[in-house]
Amino acid sequence: MPYRVSSKELESALVSGGADVTSTGGETLLFSLQNGDLITAQARIDDCWISVRASWSPIKEVAADGKRVWSRLLQNGRMAGPVRFAVGSSGDERLRADIPLEGSATLEQEIAQVCRALKGAYGGHPEENGVVQDAAPVSDAGKAARSAGEVRERFGETGWDLTVKDEHVSAALDVPGRYVQARIHPCGGDAFRASVSLLTVAGEVVPVCQHGIALFLLSASNAIRLVRPAAYASTGRTRIGCEVHFQTGHDPSGDLSRVLSALSVATDLCLQEVRALTDESVCAAYLGVRGANGNRRRPKQRRRQEDGYASG
Repeated sequence: MPYRVSSKELESALVSGGADVTSTGGETLLFSLQNGDLITAQARIDDCWISVRASWSPIKEVAADGKRVWSRLLQNGRMAGPVRFAVGSSGDERLRADIPLEGSATLEQEIAQVCRALKGAYGGHPEENGVVQDAAPVSDAGKAARSAGEVRERFGETGWDLTVKDEHVSAALDVPGRYVQARIHPCGGDAFRASVSLLTVAGEVVPVCQHGIALFLLSASNAIRLVRPAAYASTGRTRIGCEVHFQTGHDPSGDLSRVLSALSVATDLCLQEVRALTDESVCAAYLGVRGANGNRRRPKQRRRQEDGYASG
């Protein structure tokens, strides 16, 4: 994909992806999709990225609703494609996706994937009493998932430490002072998911901590490109982490390197904070700052903002 695209090229890709472009001109395009209900969204050319955003509901303030934000973290763990739920700086609920223009998949492939994911998100996800199983790698219909050896071979030399063990491919992330690994899962065809675990809790997370952890991570997701925070609840444990769904093209090693860089930034910014928020008193203090005082602090961009993974 070229490093720069014009609004005409973006409009053409959106139309190819099944969108109705309703407003053109400048670097922001408004478009809509049909999935039973009308989905309205915008796509903006932002330097070397295309940022896609859709408002999820007319409710302007969701940050104070603990059950709602936790359910969005669970839904993030079930969604296919690159779309993610996030909470904006004003406490509003939105769907976001980021497309790197230096990626090796074509613009049409990336936009089509985003449009499918938006339709899937708006298609609804049953809450199943708030409990979901760990998200498993998803295969395209009729296609077997690649073996760990095939996954490793697909990415070749990346400059990252990739290892194969117990039929899993892992990569050591660049997190100062910590050894953290991400796993790379095949999702059918040339699509993959890279995920990192931030926290595993025996049983259920208590409600106040569900609220604090979900609000923090969904707010971080609005400020960090590509990365989708997620929660996976199953009988006996709850796992919280971050993941990136991505499409590969002619340069899969470059695509993976970009994803691992984004996960490294997210892990560095969020790992310590998420673990601290398992303390109910810390959570209560954090929620007080975010809610009662009306001070919507965005996660601190402590480092590597120059890498381009911080977004507004």
